[in-house]
Amino acid sequence: MPFLLDFYMKPKSKSWLWVAALALMLIPGIVSLLYLRTAPHKPIDSLAVLPFTSPSEDPGAEGLSESLTEQLTASLSQLPNLTVISRESAAPYKGRAVDARTAGHALGARAVVRGRIERRDDELVVTAELVDAGDNGIIWSQQYGIKPAEIAARQSEIAKDIHEHIHFH
Repeated sequence: MPFLLDFYMKPKSKSWLWVAALALMLIPGIVSLLYLRTAPHKPIDSLAVLPFTSPSEDPGAEGLSESLTEQLTASLSQLPNLTVISRESAAPYKGRAVDARTAGHALGARAVVRGRIERRDDELVVTAELVDAGDNGIIWSQQYGIKPAEIAARQSEIAKDIHEHIHFH
């Protein structure tokens, strides 16, 4: 019996020390990676509303794009602890497809609202997205079918939806 205890208590090589040392060095790194994956995102404290795009020269879509950009900018600027980039600063992006990281960096915004307006039959279809400018990740996206008579009410709905998702991010 003492032989067995002696065998287990005195390893024949010192390689177990290297394995133990390596494990001790890796544990903090693994814990850090797991924390970063589950840690909440940095809060959205600045936002740019880019002009919504339209694939056609539809005057209804063009007017809605202007109106929607203006209303969203004005509405979001009322939120406490949120800096909203001016419409004039975001205006150069009108009609251009640009990624959120590029626009956010250029405008100094943590997140970007962007969207697209298309005409389908007798309604306009608005797709709106809230995008993290740090990693181009979509935080929220929604599509709205809007009849011409509903435009004002639906613009308010879109602004409200974005408000909610800024707070919960």
